[in-house]
Amino acid sequence: MGDDERTRLGRAYSVRSAHAIGTLERLDEELRALTGTLQNIRSGKNLTLGNQRDELAQIYGTLDAMMCARIDAVTTDELTSGKNDARQGRKDLIASVVKLQDCVEADVKRVKAEIAKQGNNPQLPGVQL
Repeated sequence: MGDDERTRLGRAYSVRSAHAIGTLERLDEELRALTGTLQNIRSGKNLTLGNQRDELAQIYGTLDAMMCARIDAVTTDELTSGKNDARQGRKDLIASVVKLQDCVEADVKRVKAEIAKQGNNPQLPGVQL
């Protein structure tokens, strides 16, 4: 790990702190990518309602795994130099995941309602959500 990776925002972090903060930053990048994927699904282009529902379920599962296995695995108890930054980053990331999960749940409800309205045929062309 280079000096630039161990120094963020003008602060020098221990190797453990830099690793924890780096992990949180990578998870945040993944979360932003999932947000982009959600926007693509919402456009409904070239996706049936059934495909939209399935893609939304996949995103929700990915978010759940990110929260339960990956974010929770970033411990801050043993950190010193970056403890507060890592805690805040973890808290912010958890809030973002929960917010995106709520959006996905709302989108799933809308898609399911549209499927029901269309006679339960999930192969109909996608709708704008």
